[in-house]
Amino acid sequence: VPSWLAQQMWNLYDRHFPVHWTARMGEAEAWQQIEQVALAGPMTDVACRTLALVGVRGGRTEQAITLLERLLPGSVPEDTATTLLVDLCGRLHREAEGGRRLLVLFDQHPDHPILGLKAAELLAQAGGAENLADADQLLRGLSQRTQLRETALRRLVRLYLPSANPERALDPL
Repeated sequence: VPSWLAQQMWNLYDRHFPVHWTARMGEAEAWQQIEQVALAGPMTDVACRTLALVGVRGGRTEQAITLLERLLPGSVPEDTATTLLVDLCGRLHREAEGGRRLLVLFDQHPDHPILGLKAAELLAQAGGAENLADADQLLRGLSQRTQLRETALRRLVRLYLPSANPERALDPL
């Protein structure tokens, strides 16, 4: 058993995927079956991580991103799924696109602030004036929510620490 896959996931995949699926992870048929299993019901933290890993190992990183987006929110642990989305977008060097995709999800599901926090994280990683301005605006909006104030403020400070004026993080809240 390859060390990257937990035994319980190996058993689950063996039941649902075609014979020799590990050698065929990059093939469309194998990935379609992975999608069917993922969409069948709520996923655990381990299943979510395994899905992303199988996507990367099978050369299907973009498909893993799209599938995780379809599962958000509700069918996957949000913190795990959004963290994986940040990582997968980074692997493709598409932080700005990933941030914008998460921003769309957050606009659709404003009661799930982790989507907004991770969108801001990706936009900040992407750099550029427009992305940084959007991350700033998003974090300032999230800082108005009592339960997120401290987290959003910490991320605003991190956004401006590398710049010449870190005090900008506190203008005007």
